[in-house]
Amino acid sequence: MLSAKVKIKMGFLISFLIFVLCACQEHSGNISPNFSKAYVEMRAITEIYGTRPEANLLNKSILEKYGFTIESFSKEFEKLQKNYSMWNAFQVEVLSYVDTLQKTKSKESK
Repeated sequence: MLSAKVKIKMGFLISFLIFVLCACQEHSGNISPNFSKAYVEMRAITEIYGTRPEANLLNKSILEKYGFTIESFSKEFEKLQKNYSMWNAFQVEVLSYVDTLQKTKSKESK
């Protein structure tokens, strides 16, 4: 039979483990496919059009092209901001996609 102190300690330990597992679960996972591409293309649109209405329409079409809604894209972005390792992986994907676009553009201009 367990003493009251041991039961309290076990209860605390179990509660703590459940908390840790739930907290880590939010930050686990990978970056959604094509998220980086959508991000890069939307940033380019914002650079070109600024806050003009055309920017909103084009950004919406980019989200649709890659299977995102404004809400799902925002949620994914928030998830990345909360996880340092995922944020770094995202930045690597962004740079890789920008490099690909630049190489494609330079090939097309030749």
